[in-house]
Amino acid sequence: MTNDIVLTNKTNITNVSSNTNVGNIGKNTNLTLLTEQLPKLVKGLELLNELKREIKKKLKRGVHYDKPFKGANRNILLKPGADAIALLLGIEVIDRKEEPINQKGEIVGFKVTLTLHSKLIGTKTTVSRICSKDEPKAKSWSIDMLLAMAHKRAWVSGVLQLSALSDLFIDEEKEELQPATPKQIEYLKKLLKEKGVPQEKIEAKYGPIEQLPKNVVSKLIDKLNGAV
Repeated sequence: MTNDIVLTNKTNITNVSSNTNVGNIGKNTNLTLLTEQLPKLVKGLELLNELKREIKKKLKRGVHYDKPFKGANRNILLKPGADAIALLLGIEVIDRKEEPINQKGEIVGFKVTLTLHSKLIGTKTTVSRICSKDEPKAKSWSIDMLLAMAHKRAWVSGVLQLSALSDLFIDEEKEELQPATPKQIEYLKKLLKEKGVPQEKIEAKYGPIEQLPKNVVSKLIDKLNGAV
């Protein structure tokens, strides 16, 4: 007599032959699932590679993306580039939240959270980005500009995450988050001392010097040198 198992709606798991190894059933099931999913994974990789080739052909430097900042090895994805990628992948915003940032009763910025969905890939992601007057370049911006910039940052970052193209592009906001080099910090401190500007005054406005991003330190150095 064989130990073949025929499952019906009356089959009782306790009737499985004692010679049957339940662990092997699990392993075989996993192997079957992997075998079934493998063609889909291969197709997905082929689609991604095809997308990258298409993007390289359609996107133009200076319009859709810009040259990388110093120290980065990927181009910066701009909003027109994100828009083009979104069109290729059928990416759309399915949820949006806007949270004002208040300081002393005044709106000084916004946090925008976007949930994006790709019709082509069938996946979604949620990304939050901020823009406020705490940023040196945004001090004179209107409320509408702050909101628009926060939305743009969330959109570009979300498209980049959803399209899995981080090996080709970097989020524009990353440039602003690059830490200053030790040489920049040392030179800034030297200039502050030479110009008679208390370090505490700078830190009260921008935060600890050692933690300042590269672009802020560069602007401070330029400003101090311009005062010569």
